[in-house]
Amino acid sequence: MKVRYMLGPPANLHPRGGHLAVQWREIRWENLSSRDNQQETIASTPLMHCEAMQGAVWRLQLPFETMIGSSETTREPPLSSFDFSDFIEHHLVQHKTHADQSFLEWLVGFAEGDGTFCSREISLQQPKPFNGETNASTGEEAPAEILLQSTQKPLKRRLLFQLVQKDPKVLHRIRAELGFGSVRQSGNGLATHWRYTVENRRGLQRIMAIFNGNLVLPKRRLQFAEWVNDARGLLWPSFVLKDTGRVASLETGWLAGFIDAEGCFYAHFTTPSQRSSLSYRLTQKVHITQQDRCGEAEVLRQVGELLESSARVSLVKPPDCFRIEVSSLHSHGILVMYLKRFPVIVKAVVFRQWWRVYLLRVEGRHLNETGIRRMRRLCLAMRMKQKEMKAPARAEGPAPAEAG
Repeated sequence: MKVRYMLGPPANLHPRGGHLAVQWREIRWENLSSRDNQQETIASTPLMHCEAMQGAVWRLQLPFETMIGSSETTREPPLSSFDFSDFIEHHLVQHKTHADQSFLEWLVGFAEGDGTFCSREISLQQPKPFNGETNASTGEEAPAEILLQSTQKPLKRRLLFQLVQKDPKVLHRIRAELGFGSVRQSGNGLATHWRYTVENRRGLQRIMAIFNGNLVLPKRRLQFAEWVNDARGLLWPSFVLKDTGRVASLETGWLAGFIDAEGCFYAHFTTPSQRSSLSYRLTQKVHITQQDRCGEAEVLRQVGELLESSARVSLVKPPDCFRIEVSSLHSHGILVMYLKRFPVIVKAVVFRQWWRVYLLRVEGRHLNETGIRRMRRLCLAMRMKQKEMKAPARAEGPAPAEAG
C-alpha cells in the first residue's frame, strides 16, 4: 500500500477493498503487492481503519518535502532499541547537559498509554501571539498555531502535547527531567486533575524529536504522523518523519512506562465457600488493557511472551478492548526483576505492596495464619491506593479513545 499526503482540496473517499486509519487531510494510496491492479484513490476521510494496512508494504510521502528534507519515509523492520540521538544532540534545553535514556524510554511508554498528540482549531480573531512569539507582558512563549485555509472563515490550528493525571507529582517529574512544558490544574473538587502541556514552538519541536521513530503502538505512530502533518509549519529543515516501529523489550524502559499508564497490579483474598470461613484463596496477577485499533492486541501478546506467560490475550469489552492477565509465579518473578531495573513511577507504591505479596508467596508464608493476615492487609492497602489513583478524563482535544 502506498500512501501520499496531498496538498489539494479534500475529496470524498469511496475505498476499494478496504479503508485506511487516523484523521488524514488527503491520501493517495495503492496496493504495491498487486501490480496487476494499481488503481489509485485520492481520499480525505475522518476515520480510517488499519486492517487494510496489515501486512502491506507501504511508504509515506509528505507534501512538505522541502520542509522536512526528505520526500519519502520507508517502513523499517521493528527495532528493540530506542534512538534519541537527535533530541540529545540538537534539542536539549540549555541548562541540561545530558538526558537519561531509560527515563526517555519510560516516557514514550507512558505517553503511548496516557498521552495525546492533538490540535484544535481556533478563530484568527482571537488576539493572541502565535508561532512561538513571546508575550511581552508575561515573558512566556505563546502557543504555536498554524494557519489553515477555510472557505467559511479564517482559522488557525493550535498544536498540543498533553499528559493528564490526578496526582501532579509524576507530571512535575517529567517537567523537571525534560526542562520544558507546563503543569497546570484543571477541574474542581473530585474532578480535579492536572495537565502537563507542551504548546509552544520550540517545545513541540523537542517533543517531535523525542517520539519520532520511537513509538511502539501502531495507532500511536499513525496519530503522530497526522500530528506532524498538521505541524509542518513548525518543522526544521533536517526533520525526516520516521516510520520505524519499536518493539517492547525487557532491555528498555518502555514497558515500565506502559504499565504505569495501562497496567494494573492486583492481589485479592476470597473465601471460596460461604460455609467455611477458614478456607481462603489468593488471586495475584498483573494485567494490561488496550483498545485494538491497528494491531495493539499483538503488542499485548508480545508482552506475554517477554514474561514467559501462557496467558492469552482476551476480549474484555466488545468490540475492540483486549487484555492480557499474567498470573503465574514464574512470570511474576520475571516482571519483578525487570521492574527492579526499570522502575515504575506512578504505580511505585502499589507495585511495592504487590511485590511484598509475591515475596510472601515465594517464601510459602501464605500457608500459615500469620502470613495470611499480613497478605490480607497488603491486599487491602493496594485497593485503597488504587482508588486514590483512579484515572481522570483524558487530555483535551481530539484525542483517540483508549482503554485504561
